[in-house]
Amino acid sequence: MGWHIKSFMKKIIIGQNVVDWACKTHGVKTGYTEAVGIGVESNGEIVGAVIYHEWNRASIRIHVVSNSSGHWATREWFHVIFSYAFDQLKVKRITGFTPESNKRALEFNKKVGFVVETKIVDAQPDGNLLVLKMTRNDCRWIDYNKFPKE
Repeated sequence: MGWHIKSFMKKIIIGQNVVDWACKTHGVKTGYTEAVGIGVESNGEIVGAVIYHEWNRASIRIHVVSNSSGHWATREWFHVIFSYAFDQLKVKRITGFTPESNKRALEFNKKVGFVVETKIVDAQPDGNLLVLKMTRNDCRWIDYNKFPKE
């Protein structure tokens, strides 16, 4: 099944500009090396993005950033970002890190389907860092028939 990106209410964009926006929005002073960014644009402005980095053929790390406007992540965007990792890059797992104190991000990640794998104690200025993972078998965003009901 092909992707009909232009038919979405919000536009999906790919490129270095997405990586640069995510770094600026998140307050990262230097960009990710060899990173790929897939973002959501609304009214000509990026409102959310995922940055892929540290791909080693078995796994890839992701970092999700938004402008906190809410309701920017579409079902189609989830399909695109997870298909990119699991179908195009053929990774076995996606890994993300979330500060334990960031309850909003943790709730978002769990709702999407990530599970907490472990905790790195005192790895953040305000406490612990959680390691989250998703495997292809656990991902419900690739097959349209398995999409969560709205």
